[in-house]
Amino acid sequence: SQNQNSTNNNNSNHNLKSSMVTTQEGVASLFLDRPVGSGFPLFLMDPEDFGKPANSNDADEKLSSSSNANNTNNSRSGDSSNSSTSQPTTSSSSQSMEDEIKQLKLLSKLPLAERLRPKTLDEYIGQDHLIGKNNGILRNFIENDRIPSLILWGPPGVGKTTLARIISHRTNCRFIELSATSNGISDCKKIFEESKNELKLTKRRTIVFVDEIHRFNKTQQDIFLPQVEKGSIILIGATTENPSFQLNNALLSRCRVFVLKKLEIPELVKVITRALLMVNKIRRLIYKLPILRFNRESAEYLSDICDGDSRSVLNLIELTDSYYNENFVNDNLTDDNNNAN
Repeated sequence: SQNQNSTNNNNSNHNLKSSMVTTQEGVASLFLDRPVGSGFPLFLMDPEDFGKPANSNDADEKLSSSSNANNTNNSRSGDSSNSSTSQPTTSSSSQSMEDEIKQLKLLSKLPLAERLRPKTLDEYIGQDHLIGKNNGILRNFIENDRIPSLILWGPPGVGKTTLARIISHRTNCRFIELSATSNGISDCKKIFEESKNELKLTKRRTIVFVDEIHRFNKTQQDIFLPQVEKGSIILIGATTENPSFQLNNALLSRCRVFVLKKLEIPELVKVITRALLMVNKIRRLIYKLPILRFNRESAEYLSDICDGDSRSVLNLIELTDSYYNENFVNDNLTDDNNNAN
């Protein structure tokens, strides 16, 4: 019977691969391992299992061994203690599962890049020269809450906005986020007035984060000069363009420029691992779909073609998730129609 089941699984895998749409074949071919069956336990999808072939038998062995160990421990503890504690434990675990499902339903409506945005320095991936535990100069500024006015310069998808939001969680200063693509000079003047009043009343300074600060022309950038000079605000700017050409020289002399590098392939592989954990939780707990698996070679190839951009990696994983979601539903509908006929 086991041989027959494995033969059926191989046939279904072949049918899925042969039914791939040509325009999506490049993305789908990155998936060298077919999503495993619904019997694969979700909690086994961890970074230690990453890169191993998808094998539901191995998962079942791990699951059975863990359940046997739990049964052995329960038998040693005595029947009376088990009867008194089993019911509250079961109810608390079911309640926590329901809460997690509700949270996942809310998160599933957000883009994957927003769901996985780190909230602490320990969750942040990359830029060890800035936030490394041993020699990260910017990490010391953040942990000691002594943030200077600074410019974060780097290519897209390397964590400039994420780093600014981590600062907002760690600092005691008032934090305001702006974007040069949607906010104008009038908004900045209003914030400057509020920051002056805040400093007078509460002695608390204001951090103003301006995303895409190069979108302000050099004349508009002059508005930040007196505020940074007086210390009424702490300016954090993020840009993908060279500050030496796109920012005012007077503003550059008052701000420190930190260069963020493209993410390396091992760092992007970590991003892919976290993304798969999040995607598979939603697939299994909400949509009851098989989980997705990458092998190590596929993840490294995907990281290589994205050229250090973590957002591009996450967008491709979202595309792959959507493709296998639709394909799985279509396969089930086809099987049901064939069975009906």
